[in-house]
Amino acid sequence: MQTGQRSRASTPVAASLTWTLMLILSSLACLLVVSSVAQAQSLSTMQGSRGGRSDRIGARGFVDVGIQLFAAKDSFETILGSSSGPVFGGGGQVTMPNGLFFEVGFSRFNDTGQRVFIFNGEVFDLGIPTEITVTPIDFTGGYRFLDLQSVIPFVGGGVTLQRYQETSPLLDASEDVDERYTGFHILGGAEFPITRWAAVAGEVRWSRVPDALGQGGVSEVFGEDDLGGIGFRVRFLIGQ
Repeated sequence: MQTGQRSRASTPVAASLTWTLMLILSSLACLLVVSSVAQAQSLSTMQGSRGGRSDRIGARGFVDVGIQLFAAKDSFETILGSSSGPVFGGGGQVTMPNGLFFEVGFSRFNDTGQRVFIFNGEVFDLGIPTEITVTPIDFTGGYRFLDLQSVIPFVGGGVTLQRYQETSPLLDASEDVDERYTGFHILGGAEFPITRWAAVAGEVRWSRVPDALGQGGVSEVFGEDDLGGIGFRVRFLIGQ
């Protein structure tokens, strides 16, 4: 978190291009998966149902709402007054008859605080408002335990591409921060079918995004470099 004393510039162009290339390649991989699903759908449709399990390859959309608890607790509390806050997001999911699933989702955290200066352990508010936005894109693979019909536990994990932004309306745009990092996450939860085409799920997600902070400003003072944390989410799914 660069708010306060700043010891590095904005992300170099090369790093931004690298992050963008990774996102493009990951998106292409998703398209390949969807293409494979489409080709296999006709074959899956001809198969019947066995013991309450669907033999179809499914596709579902979802929206998320929840709360994020950041690992960089002291840095976020100093700037925003709290190390947690609401997150909103959504995405898409492909489910397989054997319980495997693959999904791509995004979420967004946004809050406003103040820039500060820390000297000899004492925090001085500078009276300059700053807005912090964290936007992760998660690529997840996992497994759904389909033996139960009333509740479906699931676990998963994958890669996180995370964008971090700091902006202030009172400062020059060159002072803003817009950086991108790569991390990973694991998750677990349970899904509760409502109808054939709708379900609600509860999820706990832990993520780690190392070396995103700690190279300047408040986060360097506190020795915090992880932009990940623990999230609790409620998910609404539509599809089959």
